[in-house]
Amino acid sequence: SSTLQATQIKTLSYGPDDTHVMDLYTPDILPGKKIPAIVLAHGGLWQSGGRASLATLCKNIVAQSGNRIACASIDYRLSQDIGGECNGTGIDTYREQVRDMVQAYSLLQENAAVHGIDPAQMFVGGHSAGGHLAQILNLRWSEFAQKCKTPEDCPAPRGAIGLEGIYDIPAWNDYDVNFWEGRFACATRKAFGSPGPTPPAAMDAGLQQRAWDAGSPTWLANHPEILAVKPAGDVLLIHSTGDDWVDSAEADTLGDALLKSFPQIKVTVKTDGSCAVGQHNDMLEEPELADCISRFVMDNSSQ
Repeated sequence: SSTLQATQIKTLSYGPDDTHVMDLYTPDILPGKKIPAIVLAHGGLWQSGGRASLATLCKNIVAQSGNRIACASIDYRLSQDIGGECNGTGIDTYREQVRDMVQAYSLLQENAAVHGIDPAQMFVGGHSAGGHLAQILNLRWSEFAQKCKTPEDCPAPRGAIGLEGIYDIPAWNDYDVNFWEGRFACATRKAFGSPGPTPPAAMDAGLQQRAWDAGSPTWLANHPEILAVKPAGDVLLIHSTGDDWVDSAEADTLGDALLKSFPQIKVTVKTDGSCAVGQHNDMLEEPELADCISRFVMDNSSQ
């Protein structure tokens, strides 16, 4: 198809682990000027999935933006491979996954010139669990940002995009119990450890708060005093009308909390079907989704 011809795909390694790999989708013929780029993380409840699930979305973003946006889809280490477990107190493996995401972002930024990308016009995003990682990274950027020579060399993301994201871990756990009969309790605990009190709650090593809280973007947005920082970039949250795998209230609640605590950023929440109407994974294939993301990126890039 013309979409495929318009897109060049490069597979790049961004770290020492076998899973530290990303596929970079760029226009086949690079435009004269450097273009914005989005770094996306896949879903799979922190324990499964892979970068190929975002292939169509990335191709659509490149093509439907008129070859004006690049898109990278990353793999990252999965929760059970970095010490996550169902039972006991457990550990905050999601922090390691956020580290993987920032490592991919930083490598792409360092090599932006090679790929025709503008290092100052980069975005993070993801689907489901990947949407969670992107929003954590946006809110805790100053903690996770990799060091570089000068801040001018490695600007923070201009925006963070969440698609069908899980942003409130206690609320997600309740939804899992009520809607899924607790089918995903193990997956949640592999990423966030125990909620406490028995066994004791896992702690977030960065913020010294319970991982179920510090690992919830909504909780972070409601407690800006704990972070003492503001989000790195503006936020776009999309939840498809046809998706009930994750509760769409996750997007609305995070959007409200961000607007209240950080009036200086722009927050856009689309849960009305204007960006996607399909079930959890099907929505990724919809052209409307790529259009909504492309518009957000172009609106937030200094063209």
